[in-house]
Amino acid sequence: MAFTFVPPFAPPAWANQDILLYHGTDDVSARAILGGILLGRSRARIDFGPGFYTTTRLHQAWDWARACVARQVRHSPHLRAAVVEFQVSRDALSALDTIGFVGGDRNDLDYWSLVFHCRNGGMDHGRPGIDKFYDVVIGPVASSFRHGMIHMAADQISFHSARATSTLDGASKDIGIAT
Repeated sequence: MAFTFVPPFAPPAWANQDILLYHGTDDVSARAILGGILLGRSRARIDFGPGFYTTTRLHQAWDWARACVARQVRHSPHLRAAVVEFQVSRDALSALDTIGFVGGDRNDLDYWSLVFHCRNGGMDHGRPGIDKFYDVVIGPVASSFRHGMIHMAADQISFHSARATSTLDGASKDIGIAT
């Protein structure tokens, strides 16, 4: 007897199509991003260190955008949640120096080692030579890095070099702003 797997839905045929990445922010920052990503504005002590963070999940980007605006509402009550959508060539991404983490469970010691390094103030990815950062890091989102827990329905693709952000800068972009 031969077994044939039939998926419960029919995805589109694979064509090495562009990937959609989303960045949640406020409406003022979203408009500024259209002019170019500034890595100098990134924060330290986050999962993969200073960089520009995106996700493949639109709902997650909107959650990040609302949280971003909520942190600023006291000083900037006029801000609105916004999401920047990047349509990026997979071939352009494949040319970047990338590291990816798939699991993120408590036994994924490589992932947790990098997260602990970066969350505890590590300002690079600890690589030898001139390029101390990977261009791109892909992996789950740590929800409690001290307890080894991740957000199950979340992902992050972070960009850490000028070469990486220029790939996003050259991509097709669009902005969605909450009403």
